[in-house]
Amino acid sequence: MVYGNVLHALLQAALEQHDFSTQNLRFHTDRILIDNIESLYFLREELNTAGAYVESKVPLLQEWANIFISSKPNAKATVKDHRGKESPIIAINKLLDIEERIWSPLYGLKGNIDATVQAIVIEPKAGRSSSGSSEKTLTVPLELKTGRSEAMEHRAQTMLYTLLMSDRYDINVSGGLLYYLETNEMIRVPAIRNELRELIIKRNHVASFILSRESLPHMLQDPHACSRCYAKISCFVCHKLLEDGDANSSGVHETFQDETSHLNEKHKAFFKHWDTLLSKEEKDTVKLRRELWSMTSPEREAAGRCFGKLVIVPEFIAVDQSNPKINRYTYSFRKAAPPADFSFLESQINEGDPVVVSDEKGHIALAIGYVFQISKTEITLQVDRRLHNARRRQKDFDEESHQVFDGIELPATYQCEPHSSPHVTETILFRIDRDEFSNGMAKIRNNLIQLMSKEAGKHRRLIVDLETPEFKEHPAAYQLDCVSTLNEDQKRAINTVMSARDYALVLGMPGTGKTTTLSHIIRALVSQGKSVLLTSYTHTAVDNILLKMKDEKFGVLRLGNRSKVPLTPRKSIRPYRC
Repeated sequence: MVYGNVLHALLQAALEQHDFSTQNLRFHTDRILIDNIESLYFLREELNTAGAYVESKVPLLQEWANIFISSKPNAKATVKDHRGKESPIIAINKLLDIEERIWSPLYGLKGNIDATVQAIVIEPKAGRSSSGSSEKTLTVPLELKTGRSEAMEHRAQTMLYTLLMSDRYDINVSGGLLYYLETNEMIRVPAIRNELRELIIKRNHVASFILSRESLPHMLQDPHACSRCYAKISCFVCHKLLEDGDANSSGVHETFQDETSHLNEKHKAFFKHWDTLLSKEEKDTVKLRRELWSMTSPEREAAGRCFGKLVIVPEFIAVDQSNPKINRYTYSFRKAAPPADFSFLESQINEGDPVVVSDEKGHIALAIGYVFQISKTEITLQVDRRLHNARRRQKDFDEESHQVFDGIELPATYQCEPHSSPHVTETILFRIDRDEFSNGMAKIRNNLIQLMSKEAGKHRRLIVDLETPEFKEHPAAYQLDCVSTLNEDQKRAINTVMSARDYALVLGMPGTGKTTTLSHIIRALVSQGKSVLLTSYTHTAVDNILLKMKDEKFGVLRLGNRSKVPLTPRKSIRPYRC
């Protein structure tokens, strides 16, 4: 999976720059491997070994690009049709987006498309007639698969992406492309109505379980499929702890027993308790998230959680080329027609808040980011996606045969006509919504499930079984300059923490010196050369401790919303440099 992510990123970088040269691919390989070094470390994979593997795939990527990346199709650029029809010829002549994230309330689907491309498609000649071929320019999803075998789920995924793109681009996306790196094969996946209908029915079936939370879908009970499934741990844990399942009811006897035999009734009670609490919290937050598409911008703006009918200020567009993914684009917005008494400062949206940018036509989550600056008349965001010139139709656009949009990069020989259609001159109105629950519950639920996994035995014993933590007989050596100012209880608390093998809890009533004690504990740990993570329920609690250490020589990296961190701690903290 790690190698798959690396190869995906490598292909996307080369596509975006339209440069598949060996030098460029090696440059990006080194960068991408460093970005994934933590995952490689967990796999115990040497950086040199990973680099050699990725480099062995470079010739395949180059061969594919030489055939399919072109301003005009060539005879070798044939793709396999998974329905067994004659092979069309395809040339990818424009990149529209990379990792395009699409939310579609219309279909109730979300997806991230590897690459959104424009392709010239020449269908095979009809019968023996020499004049039977047809040529179209289409906008399609391109998916990269790093495995060898074709799979039904790959085709299903690509077909669903055609629905998402149809909703986002307001066109009929008639199919998608699958590229298998290992076999260097391109496959065209047509968007077949009956198959899409079945997929949406399946989607609705799964959604009914998510909505009710009263039960889960039945297990497949397929030993072969379940033993290889990436989600088997989550599935097995939920079946045993939420549904009182066992090896027999799972249908995968030995595999299920091997992964869940360590779980007991105490674990079941703990899991059910926290799963119920998460579900209740999730119901409240999902109501606010649904407002993005169920409420108009004036309705949500009246509640202070949105700004609607905005236009981009063209002179304040900036792109950070050194930052390939996170908040790369900076945009300033103004009201298209502001009321006399309007101010961006009078709402619940503040500097540092996560936000979602949509347009007033119903295209949700065109970009996601945060508020960088805010004034009475303007609001500036840093977001992850391009908003200017995106999805802008070009001259001679035709919804069926000439689906041409502005793109990121073009082949050198491909030139576009200047814009002249009414679609181009139309002013796009945007809305900015506060992202009420940007992180969602997925990570929290995954943490709960991983706590029940076979590998988390020690954490489970300490957190769920409440096993007594272990302490060393003598505390680890540390240095403190102000020990004389501490009382005996504070000294005992520091020594207990410095003796802990697992964890230590410090309990104290208000005013008993907990904040001072914690600041000394941090000093003691740092004196041993350790890094310390300090967290709390509130920013104030964190900053009160930091202020007690404002004269220390070690650096502090303060994480948090700037608008919620007082100016005094920000000025007092010595910057941390990696």
